[in-house]
Amino acid sequence: MPHVVAMADNVQRLGFFARMTDGLDTLGLTLTVIVPRPALVREGRRRGIDVRLIGPRDDAATASEEALERRTDTLTPRQAGRLHAGTRQLLAQLHHERGIALLLVWNGRQVAGLAATGFAREADVPVLFLQAPWLAGRLMADPCGTHLASSIHAAPQRLDAYPVSERAYLRWHGLYRTRRRESASVPAGSPTPPAGSPGRWLDRLYTRLGASAVPAPPARRRQLRQQRAVSAQLSALRDPMPGRYALYIAQPDDDPLVALDSPVNAATALANALERARARHLPLVVRLGHDFHDPRLLAGIIARLRQYRDVYLTASAIYPLVEYAERVITINDVATVLDARVLERPLDVLGGSLLAALDEDRLARLILGYTVPVDFFSHRPVPAEAIREMITRLPPGQRPALADGSAAAPEDAVMTLSPGMESRS
Repeated sequence: MPHVVAMADNVQRLGFFARMTDGLDTLGLTLTVIVPRPALVREGRRRGIDVRLIGPRDDAATASEEALERRTDTLTPRQAGRLHAGTRQLLAQLHHERGIALLLVWNGRQVAGLAATGFAREADVPVLFLQAPWLAGRLMADPCGTHLASSIHAAPQRLDAYPVSERAYLRWHGLYRTRRRESASVPAGSPTPPAGSPGRWLDRLYTRLGASAVPAPPARRRQLRQQRAVSAQLSALRDPMPGRYALYIAQPDDDPLVALDSPVNAATALANALERARARHLPLVVRLGHDFHDPRLLAGIIARLRQYRDVYLTASAIYPLVEYAERVITINDVATVLDARVLERPLDVLGGSLLAALDEDRLARLILGYTVPVDFFSHRPVPAEAIREMITRLPPGQRPALADGSAAAPEDAVMTLSPGMESRS
């Protein structure tokens, strides 16, 4: 049976692949999930799936400085190199044992994802990059990468093969606005416990023994203390909103989209936003949120902004702020860009953004045509037909053979990649 290898670096992504097992089996595909932490092996086996641990490997391999963990300094060069080499070694072993018909990689721009991409290119193994969900009930699968590394960014005309009726798009507009208003009713600044990480003791043990490819995650108590400190600072932001304003949605430098897809950093972007607001004689509302994880960094930002009389600080939900803003400014926050596009608010994007670059017709085709109807947050099994649709995002010649003898779809004739658009991340 054709073998699929998936990569998961946290419990949520591991659980997503566990939900795919029945659907893959229906299609005649088997699954192995590779993970960088021993606690995830334990959790995967508890869920009844085949899980392999990426072990550290000390050799001459060095991870790309373009990897997310290197840009954000969450891994040292040596740690990144060990993870990179260990990932390639495990993939080579699995390919030798069973052959790999398809690699499923989240995002693909982290150390392990880049290692997998390099291996796949050399071994001629097709890759589907899965994008972290930015749209409820939909998932993006792409053969080249995510966001600005995607085939859609390189060749947006690919979307023209996915027809969407105007009526369906208008209906989606209404549903989107309703859901965003409902989500805005959740109190801002309320503490949310960090995502569960079962078996942290096992991660710490392997780290002490030098047998883990990545460091153990921080202690849960420390995470909770930091999150509560951030929540307390955000809850204290109660500036009265001006009647007219430009809105800036702040993102920290360790936001993956800022680290990977923006030529400007957080400080430069904030200064730019203030200049743009003043040029239009508008006060600037700066929205700060829980994507700032360091309470000391957040306190410093708040203190600096308090010196400006034309700056107002808030931690309120993004959607209502966008709805009444005269201009919206962001580096490249996905929710902000999509809100502004739906609400037809003037938008300045200071970094790179896939959603901002598309015209309205192709944005509709991306949202309702190219993305796959799979809910990342559901607990229900991912049906075989949804997996089949994900596979059709690959060029026809790269798709694994399925149980019924094909992975064909009506759009086969247009699902080819131009020269130079082979898998990348």
